[in-house]
Amino acid sequence: YAFLPTLAYGIIMVFLNLIKVVKGPYGFLNVIDNPLPVTIIWGIIILGFSYLICLLFNKIKVRNSIKKR
Repeated sequence: YAFLPTLAYGIIMVFLNLIKVVKGPYGFLNVIDNPLPVTIIWGIIILGFSYLICLLFNKIKVRNSIKKR
């Protein structure tokens, strides 16, 4: 569930970019200037990597807890 903050941040920032409250702060979040497919692809990539990092840390955590036994 550690990737949920990334998802929440992304949703909030995309919404704020859509209503033109903020611009960016990263190129992939600047949805006004990017076509919709590009924004969707960036979202999938970033959430996918975030999820993979969470899985990696979970495996490391499990491995370390097994070694301590």
